[in-house]
Amino acid sequence: MARVALSHGLNANLVHKWRRTIGRASDVSSGMQPSRQELFVPVVVNTAGEAAQPIKIELRRGALAVSLTWPVDRAEHCAAWLRELLR
Repeated sequence: MARVALSHGLNANLVHKWRRTIGRASDVSSGMQPSRQELFVPVVVNTAGEAAQPIKIELRRGALAVSLTWPVDRAEHCAAWLRELLR
C-alpha cells in the first residue's frame, strides 16, 4: 500500500487513516455515525466542452487563509502545491 500511495504523492499514513474512516462509516453494527469532516465528497472535473472552468479553492487552516484559482489543465500541479501546503 505504501508504494501505491507514494506513487500518487500521498503519505501511506493518510491512506491508512482514510481506510479506517471508511471502515467506521460502513460499520452499521457499531451504531457510530461519521462526522461531516470524515465523509468523502466526490468531485467531478469537467474537461470537455468549449472552455473548462478553473479550479477554485478556498481553505482555512489555523491563521492561514488561502483563496486561489488554478487552470484545470494544470490540476496535477495544483494537487502537488496543496500537498506541500498542508504538510
